[in-house]
Amino acid sequence: MHYRVIRDDQEYGPYTIEEIAQYVQEGSILPSDYVHNGMEWQPVSQFLQNPHKAAASMHSISSVANAKPDWSPSASRASSIDFVGIIGKFIKWVTLSAIVFFGVYYLSTFIMKNTYVTVKSPASSKFSLSSGDVLFYEGSPYTGTKSEFYPDGQKRAEMYYKNGRRFGISNAWHENGQKWARADFKNGLPEGRSIIWYESGLVKKMDM
Repeated sequence: MHYRVIRDDQEYGPYTIEEIAQYVQEGSILPSDYVHNGMEWQPVSQFLQNPHKAAASMHSISSVANAKPDWSPSASRASSIDFVGIIGKFIKWVTLSAIVFFGVYYLSTFIMKNTYVTVKSPASSKFSLSSGDVLFYEGSPYTGTKSEFYPDGQKRAEMYYKNGRRFGISNAWHENGQKWARADFKNGLPEGRSIIWYESGLVKKMDM
């Protein structure tokens, strides 16, 4: 599962739990930044203590969805019928159903709005680069994560685009899996810290 990080009203990602933990160690992501766990925004430090809270919440919603009204038709054949009790339980069941419906609707809407296309080939015919270095996908400025891979399947680069331009954190790796580069972008231009590593893992260059 992937999560998005926000800092100063700017969103980055999506990242896996392992990537978030790694970026916190590198200092790219701060413990005071916020991450969306699938249900709510919370500090990264709190999220890393219990990153599976969203999965537990989803399981709870699913359990409520499968709940059945706590009354049986056989009660109508009883010698005495508690109409008030039946009506109360029916109202409770309707209320729970409404909560589940709106909860599922909210989650599905959030997931649809935060799903991005990841391609393994930068030469895909669906992508094109304009003369102004604006990335297009199927004819429209691309917003989302674009990943590139080595022939053996090892990830080579992961970049985030907003309206066709580099935005947020971009990462690259050597073919041996060691980190190659990390840089921050805004509107297609480098901004903030950038680091380049040798294949051995030693820092080659750092710009602030």
